[in-house]
Amino acid sequence: MVSTMYASRLIPLTATVLLFFHAVATAGLVRIAPVRVDLNEAARTGVVEISNPGDTPIGIEVEALKWQQGADGADVYESTTDVLAFPPIFTIEPGASQLVRIGRMSPPSTDREQAYRLYFTELPVAASKIDAALGVKMRMRIGVPVFSAPIVPAEPELRIVDTQYHDEGMTVSIYNSGNAHVRVSDVYALELIDAERSTSRQYILAGSVQQFEIAIPNGTTVTSIQMVSDALGTTEFDLETGLAIVPVDAELASR
Repeated sequence: MVSTMYASRLIPLTATVLLFFHAVATAGLVRIAPVRVDLNEAARTGVVEISNPGDTPIGIEVEALKWQQGADGADVYESTTDVLAFPPIFTIEPGASQLVRIGRMSPPSTDREQAYRLYFTELPVAASKIDAALGVKMRMRIGVPVFSAPIVPAEPELRIVDTQYHDEGMTVSIYNSGNAHVRVSDVYALELIDAERSTSRQYILAGSVQQFEIAIPNGTTVTSIQMVSDALGTTEFDLETGLAIVPVDAELASR
């Protein structure tokens, strides 16, 4: 099995609430739609609508950050001027909505998708306006993925680069050697396809590795891993080689 080392000098952003839903994200009394923005050579701008169905005004600050992943798959961020959001600060009255426009300021990459996160952070409220009975008020923070497609076709390509066995099962490291992200919803051992599984919902960015934990009972022999993702559907990997297994019907269709 081949192990690959990756390094990052960026600082992780902590204490962040990330919401992954199909159409609308809801945090407290704020709703955001859509929960993902895709930019490309033809569409250099996008729009996100944030609504306040509550009964008090909410102040919001918007910040765009460049998004990468470290050697352990952890998300890491840095400031960027590649993508801007307008307006950057605003207040939403009860029952109202605000449109936030997202624009890419730099030209698209020639060969690799660029990933960003657009963070919506609730501005602090004066202490006198907070009910003392509520104690400490937690401020909302939502991250919306923003993907800028490359000029060449965006195609993720995955392979297993490392497996580590432990008492509860194994840790599988999957590397995306393609030029676009993959959003993984499930990873499991083929021999345990009927076993109860936890939903993953993790991104593997282009050129990055993500680790997945798989529960395997003692005495179970595992020869292949299956992964379900938005871009590739169900993909099977051979544990011995780490490579994706081409389905028989797909191989015949290509002849």
